[in-house]
Amino acid sequence: MGKSILAKWGGIKEQSKLLWKNSSPASAFGAQTITINGINDYDIIFIEAGDHTSNYTNSGWVSVVPAVWPFFTIVDNLRADANEDRTRTGEVRTNAIYFSQAWIRGSVDNAGCIPLSIYGYKIIPTPNFSNIIQLF
Repeated sequence: MGKSILAKWGGIKEQSKLLWKNSSPASAFGAQTITINGINDYDIIFIEAGDHTSNYTNSGWVSVVPAVWPFFTIVDNLRADANEDRTRTGEVRTNAIYFSQAWIRGSVDNAGCIPLSIYGYKIIPTPNFSNIIQLF
């Protein structure tokens, strides 16, 4: 992940940490809660999700700001021309992240929207931070 514009201006320092990694990324991923002690100490949570068990190397990112809105949706577009989006919802909870089952066309299909890794991201103001805030 690259530096944000605020970090480039010198207003904040960023600190990220891998909090969880899926040990079976090519396996179906049913509804579950993953315990991550200290997850609530992070300002932003990034969830990397794979598109399908047969091709899980294609991944995307979902970002969650728990203090503002702890809920998220992962969308896996299987075939844009066929309107076959697989979705999985979730929520950042106290010391855990809940993932629902994945759905496609009204049926459960846990072979997609598979969480691959979870990162915690802290934003730490520096002495220049007050100068940056005045710009907004």
